[in-house]
Amino acid sequence: MRLLNNPFIHFYLNNVLLKKYVKKVALVLVLICITHFGKAQCQNLELMSTSLGQCQPALFKWVVKNAPAGSSFTWDFGSKPQQGRDTFYAFIQAAGKVSVSVTIKFTDNRICTLTKPNFVEVFAKPIPTFYSSRTKLCNGADTITYFDVTKNSVKRSWVIDGVNYNNALVKQNHAFISTGIKKLSLIVEDHNGCKAIKEFDTVAIIYKNISIDLIGDHTTGCVSQSVKFKPLLNSQGIKITSYKWTFPGGFPVNQYSDNPDTVKYNTAGIYSPSLEIKAENGCIKTFIKPNYLTFGHKDTLSIKISDTVICKGLSIRVENMDKQLKGVFTWSLPKTASFNTIDKFSCEVTYNKAGKYDVNVTYNYNGCIANKTLINAIRIKDVQAQFISTDYYHCLLPHTVHLTNLSKSDDLGKMKYTWKIFSNNTVVHTSNNTNDSFKLTAEGNYDVWLETKHVNGCSDIIKR
Repeated sequence: MRLLNNPFIHFYLNNVLLKKYVKKVALVLVLICITHFGKAQCQNLELMSTSLGQCQPALFKWVVKNAPAGSSFTWDFGSKPQQGRDTFYAFIQAAGKVSVSVTIKFTDNRICTLTKPNFVEVFAKPIPTFYSSRTKLCNGADTITYFDVTKNSVKRSWVIDGVNYNNALVKQNHAFISTGIKKLSLIVEDHNGCKAIKEFDTVAIIYKNISIDLIGDHTTGCVSQSVKFKPLLNSQGIKITSYKWTFPGGFPVNQYSDNPDTVKYNTAGIYSPSLEIKAENGCIKTFIKPNYLTFGHKDTLSIKISDTVICKGLSIRVENMDKQLKGVFTWSLPKTASFNTIDKFSCEVTYNKAGKYDVNVTYNYNGCIANKTLINAIRIKDVQAQFISTDYYHCLLPHTVHLTNLSKSDDLGKMKYTWKIFSNNTVVHTSNNTNDSFKLTAEGNYDVWLETKHVNGCSDIIKR
């Protein structure tokens, strides 16, 4: 309380602080007036643009409407301010949003400033970008697929090796028809309607195709086998820089010259040699000759015959007993025999003529041939039923028909006979005589049936 009663303090409060307060109030009032005055000066003025967005580079037309005649204009859109008129053309190359400010000085020196942040936008041009399925072809002209990966692209056209693809899809296939270095151009349009074109050099290098093959001087037979290989190449004038041979199952397995050493195969099997070459252009070609070499080994054949002595017309089975063999059996048989394959190891044979027959089989295992022949291994027995009659036809009844038996066999031994006479499929007479006779008492046709049985077990029947 004593401090407030101090005269010096009273003087400071009443004079110095009051003046500072008055100055601050006055300054605020001035700012309010200036702001109000500035707004009043810009009334009815409007800043307009004929477009709010254009593709890079852009040319905008800006207009200040309702500006008094004789006014001067200073335009500012990010670079240094420029003098102009109420209509101003701005050429802008950089992409992005642009804030625009224009200061208008009236004839009475009053000033109005119009400002529009991010007033217009310059859209960046799309940058044509693509990738391809391949860029290097070593097998001659072929098809390559191209993909447009330009950011925001909605339309595109391609010019690939002189071929136009207008309004194409994102994925474009092109079949090249010649070798060499290839170019393309890509024209794209993005979602803003901005377009760009770009030419690309060396999008593909297409080399002539090098044809490759190989041959060996032995490709089949029995092990062990020595094989000399050589390449068959048409390099199209392209230099071959390296060779790599691979000989599965052989020794050595790998070699690296155009003239490989002899390769030795000691194990039966089927082998696929291969050759890989590299050309001076960096192309690598690999050729595999599948199942080119077939080498086998000789196996012991064990032949079994189901019956060595049979009657004509019956079947026997001939087979190899070892069912583990991997090769192919071929059976040699006479023309008078009929043949039926049962499986790869056996067959069924029917002999249609009596006699003695050899059994011959050829076994082929990957070109390694083994033969086995059994001389006179099979004997075919035979009996033939036969008869004649010199008086089988007569006009007067009764009549006796005489039947003379002519049955025969290559084997010695007795034969037994059975005669049957049929009338309308009914047996009217039977006999076991060697020769027979039958007395006819009624007109008609009669069938004669003779069965001949040999003691060797063979039989035959004739019906006339």
